[in-house]
Amino acid sequence: MEAFVDVAGVQHFYPHDLAQTTGLNPVIGRYTIEQALAILLDGTGFSSGLTKSGVIVISLDQAKEQDREDHVAKGKIKTSLLASVSAFLLGATSDGTRAQDSVDADTDEPTEVIIVTAQKRSQSLQDVPFSLSAIGGDDLETLGGEGFDTFARRIPGLQFTTSLSGRTQLSMRGISSGLDASDQPQVNTTVGLYLDETEISMSASNPDLQLFDLERVEVLRGPQGTLFGSGSMSGVIRLISRKPNTEDYELTLSSEVNSIKGGDIGYTFRGVGNVPLGDNAAFRILGYFDRVGGHFDNPILGLENTDDVATYGGRLSFLVNPNERSSILAKVVYQKREADDFDNWDALNPFPERGVFVLEPADNEIFIADLAIDYDFGFAALTSATAYRDRSDINRSEANGFAGFLGVPRLEVPGLPFPTFGSQQGFSQELRLASTSDGRLEWVVGGFFSTLDRLFTQALDYPGIEAGGFVPPGSVFGVQTDRVFDGRFEVDTVQYAAFVDATYFITDKLSVAAGFRYAEYEQDVDIDFRGIFAGSGQQLQESTSEGRFNPRFNVSYDFDVDRKAYFQAAQGFRLGGVNEPVPLPACEANLIALGFEDGRPGGFESDGLWNYEIGLKSQFHDRRITFNVAAFNIDYSDVQTQTRLDCAFSVIVNAGELTSRGVEVEFAADVTDWLSLGVNATYTDSTLSSSESALGEEGDRAPFVPKWAFNAFVDFTVPLPENWTFTAGADVQYVGVRQDVFPAADATFFPSYAIGNMRMGLDRGHLAVDFFVDNFWNERAIFFQTFWPFTTDPTLRTVTNRPRTIGLRATYRY
Repeated sequence: MEAFVDVAGVQHFYPHDLAQTTGLNPVIGRYTIEQALAILLDGTGFSSGLTKSGVIVISLDQAKEQDREDHVAKGKIKTSLLASVSAFLLGATSDGTRAQDSVDADTDEPTEVIIVTAQKRSQSLQDVPFSLSAIGGDDLETLGGEGFDTFARRIPGLQFTTSLSGRTQLSMRGISSGLDASDQPQVNTTVGLYLDETEISMSASNPDLQLFDLERVEVLRGPQGTLFGSGSMSGVIRLISRKPNTEDYELTLSSEVNSIKGGDIGYTFRGVGNVPLGDNAAFRILGYFDRVGGHFDNPILGLENTDDVATYGGRLSFLVNPNERSSILAKVVYQKREADDFDNWDALNPFPERGVFVLEPADNEIFIADLAIDYDFGFAALTSATAYRDRSDINRSEANGFAGFLGVPRLEVPGLPFPTFGSQQGFSQELRLASTSDGRLEWVVGGFFSTLDRLFTQALDYPGIEAGGFVPPGSVFGVQTDRVFDGRFEVDTVQYAAFVDATYFITDKLSVAAGFRYAEYEQDVDIDFRGIFAGSGQQLQESTSEGRFNPRFNVSYDFDVDRKAYFQAAQGFRLGGVNEPVPLPACEANLIALGFEDGRPGGFESDGLWNYEIGLKSQFHDRRITFNVAAFNIDYSDVQTQTRLDCAFSVIVNAGELTSRGVEVEFAADVTDWLSLGVNATYTDSTLSSSESALGEEGDRAPFVPKWAFNAFVDFTVPLPENWTFTAGADVQYVGVRQDVFPAADATFFPSYAIGNMRMGLDRGHLAVDFFVDNFWNERAIFFQTFWPFTTDPTLRTVTNRPRTIGLRATYRY
């Protein structure tokens, strides 16, 4: 057993009975951990198994122990096992990334340890020497949510701003320059969003994938440009899906029904199955349908609860291990989201009324296909990650608001939709080699290639407007009859990159790390805007290229196995681009005031930052208490910010320099075997330190960044007779005051809010029933507002959270 522990590189705590056993079988050759344990224990009267939490449990070979193991697998009960957990494995599963439990030698109580791949190699969450949070898949299912807000409320330093349902913009550590008005292709994100190895970020409307059957969510704070490239300048969010299991059949069925205060009924159906195919292959299939009930009314159209949303999709993955050294994982993902109407209300009218003359549906669709191939050379592991994604968005907003530009009263124009279409198709290939052998040097080296084609189109028709004499014939502007605007904006980007990241352990306690990424970017821009709203028509074709070098440096010191201090300096950046054309001369004076000397919007430069942080990661009292703290200072230069012109169009400008300073704190404690609690908090002071335009003054706060935000939670897990478990929990999220734009003199300030949620349920391993209440005291938080002043009938479009929602969820597992 000692030899096995030494080779496997695991911690070892023996059950008393196993320590008395003699005659364990020798293990010779290359085996998985599970295979090696089975050979080792054959004939001893003990058996081993891998739970869903990734724990290797060695126990007496008695059937009654299975029910106990099921409870441990769910992380619900911390009762003593008949035989203790004998080994905690770093990377014991096929991909080395499973959330796992360890055992304290004195208490025999499991404490949760999560294995992450934030640095593209497997590490314990507490061993990663920078600010990182992770939430396991079982915890996500317990929280019961479907989208970003499920995990965002428990992550310090992460903010999300929703301008419409399904349109979420992410920011971290105060790196925010305002809300992107649309998903036009010149806009790039500051937070990278990944599903496994595939980037799925899309500036203003990141795809809100269903958080079901995930292994975990990793949130990496601070620039991650070394390993993830442009678009990760303030952080990265990684959604890690569960992989096929070659050992066991699995079936999980879940259904939910909920009711929104003053709104419709919602319901959800989900299912996942896992099928082993022999000893070395398996496939996993997931499907879901989710309907969110509407709660906004439209008295103009005489309709109630107009904003229903239906989301459906699935995932199919196939894993094969041709031999002991290699694995191949293929996956396809599809999701479509159909919203019957925008989920905002006109704050100039009583809540929850919408002040529009036509329904405004919005659909988005995403398809992902990826292939990951791994090969273990012994000294290093080679990974090939190939991915393709196809994303499209169609929104149909009301066009009546633009009638005022043409002298037509809004009330006299029939309800007209203004369709916009956005799409992106991307391909990426990464090849990397990561060290696996023990030694003082750990390293990752790789290359990356990607293409990304982004398209945005708009078309606005006013039937009969030419016959009424309001505008000249469309042929004058190169468009069809009664079309007042026709726009096409396409940006194609090609990226080549190489990266290196290495850590050297000077002593057993002191390590230094350094890395860099060099990338070349080539952008082709094709713009064609026509119609009276485009002036005389504007066309542009332009090609640009840029090379960027992104370094990072890190020093960490382990006081002991449970306490680590670190310092990190890292650089991040975001690509620049070309603005869309705007009507001239209507916007010309405004553009000159913003610093565009020729009165045309032109282009904008790349922005970038340096992040300096110092932190402490620590655990106490047999790892029952976790306390992590990080302080950061960020110098952000050439800040890209989008601003709305007086002529109602938007442009991006470089607003100057911004400084963001703050502190992030994570605290969690297992107070008893049945009570856990925690607090996650962040303080962020993000302000303009200098301004190069009329968009702000020194000291203006960054848009949508609260100074204070925190989440507090408490969880109960109480064992009941007959192997039942009672679970309960509650959490509250507080977000401070935010403003929406630079400068502060022109900003709208959104009040602070606090949202509480609670849940309780019964669980017996195979069957679980949960009751929940979201937004317990029915808080109405303001996320976003935009004023449409163009006519004699203006609207104040306001995005808020859902009212109190009460629901019941049932889950069956086999």
